[in-house]
Amino acid sequence: MNTSINNSSRNSNSSNSSNNSNSGAPTTQTPNTATPNTATPTTATLTVPANNNNNNINNNSNNLRSPFLSLFRLASPNFQELLSSSLLENSALQGNTEFNDLITHTLFSNLPLSPPVQQGVLGDATFFDSHSRVVRGVDFSPNDDHIFCSAGLDGKCNIYDARFGKLKSSSTISFQGTVNFSGIKFLTGVNKIALTTSSNKLLIFDIEKAAVFQSFDRCCFSGPSRTSIALDPSNPNCIMVPNISGKGLSQIDLRSPASAIKSFNHIHQNSINDIEILDSSWSNYYGRGRGNLIMTVGSDSNVLTIDSQSNLVQHFQLRSQLFSIAHTPEPPNQTTSCLAIGGDRLNILSIDGGTSDQQHLSMPNGKSITRLRYTKNGTKLFVASNDGNLRLYSRTKRKHEPLGVVFKHSRDIIDCSISRNDEYIVTASSDSRVGLIRIGDPIYGPSEVGDIMY
Repeated sequence: MNTSINNSSRNSNSSNSSNNSNSGAPTTQTPNTATPNTATPTTATLTVPANNNNNNINNNSNNLRSPFLSLFRLASPNFQELLSSSLLENSALQGNTEFNDLITHTLFSNLPLSPPVQQGVLGDATFFDSHSRVVRGVDFSPNDDHIFCSAGLDGKCNIYDARFGKLKSSSTISFQGTVNFSGIKFLTGVNKIALTTSSNKLLIFDIEKAAVFQSFDRCCFSGPSRTSIALDPSNPNCIMVPNISGKGLSQIDLRSPASAIKSFNHIHQNSINDIEILDSSWSNYYGRGRGNLIMTVGSDSNVLTIDSQSNLVQHFQLRSQLFSIAHTPEPPNQTTSCLAIGGDRLNILSIDGGTSDQQHLSMPNGKSITRLRYTKNGTKLFVASNDGNLRLYSRTKRKHEPLGVVFKHSRDIIDCSISRNDEYIVTASSDSRVGLIRIGDPIYGPSEVGDIMY
């Protein structure tokens, strides 16, 4: 399935303003001691092993400011993708994680470091210096209100307890040369974590055994930022990630290693940056039976909703590269439900494609939105951007109002996650830090925070 493309390069210097317009109208460690299960489709692998020098980012600051990377940063999305893919195929770059760091900082960060800001509209944040390189992903456990994890380019998978504001465990994972992680997701109902890697593998990591339990080769995209991992809400054994080309999807069944990977090819014209699997209430709303629908956004400016057979259900096209999508958590309805889409601004769209009550809100200084998260009760939207700020918006039906900055990393925020009871939010940043803050009383159950967090 192909859609039209309307690419535009990212704008890193615009006016400090917030406005509404309708120009975005839709177009309807440890190594494992046992041999894990593997599944391998027929595609080529990409490997960028790690360099053990933890100061490579700082040591290469001159390289980050080179004319070549300055030009790369300003290039069109198609050229960026072509060039980065070509360079990563160069054998001279294999065995060197510095290139992965350089690409990440060049495309998604302001080069000068700015000081982090711990205090915002919700109080003081806690920052963890538990990684030595870019942190690509964070996720709260669906099984525990207070446990969350992080992973990054240093090959670490860290587990934390939000109640105590402390690191519980840290595992450096080395599996068949894989040491760089691009995404992370807790699995439902088990003490296992899904990890995407720079060598196009998906690993299933057993927390209790501190070992890789399963691996799936050549199934996921490895790009310059976070790799999205989506869980099927009706099937905890089903995972979806961008496929090895980045323009389609891989659906992975953890129960069937021999024939686990189903591919949806050529969904987007450019790389897919975020994936949401919608529950059956959305299928019923759109008259598509009981199967789940899949929503994606990509660097080709398109927002697509498809069914399990790759049939197009809905299509929006906006004016910039798109990096994140979030849907309101209540069952879909014509009155209040909407989609939040992050690109060069915050786009709020009706799920029916209507244009009368759209919002298009610019970020201060023209920064791009990298991650969006609604609270489970749907009253708040957290917006992460490539200037390092985590911002808070209140939501009433489809209207979103800015409330201020929650806290700020010294570089761009790549990922964020909210606890299942709406008590905490955690962030991952290319400044190698993990941010944590309590965002309110839990929507159910007791709070155990007390005075322990600091």
